[in-house]
Amino acid sequence: MFEPAFRNLGYWGSSDDHAVWSLEIVEQATYRVTLDFACHDGTAGNVFVLSVGGQQLEGRVPGTGTWETYQQVDVGDVTLPPGRYELVLRPAAAPAGYLMDLRGIRLRPLRGKP
Repeated sequence: MFEPAFRNLGYWGSSDDHAVWSLEIVEQATYRVTLDFACHDGTAGNVFVLSVGGQQLEGRVPGTGTWETYQQVDVGDVTLPPGRYELVLRPAAAPAGYLMDLRGIRLRPLRGKP
């Protein structure tokens, strides 16, 4: 569900919940993937799966204190050649409580040392 107050996707309470973004990569690179999210400490620890270009990153959602406290966390790197992709984020299983409030996902090309 889109929550206008924080411009985030929230209420990830089912194993069927997911979000999909269309990407067009113009330059082959390794990209650092960063989530901008909030997660109440009382529901932290659920596992997410991020898939793009046949690659998969998994991570456990840490608590940020409250649903109003956002932070950015690097979740891994993916290497993508030029082309069109779908990036999918979903819970690995039915979350205990809610997965997170997601405000954004950033892919930043790595040049030299990260």
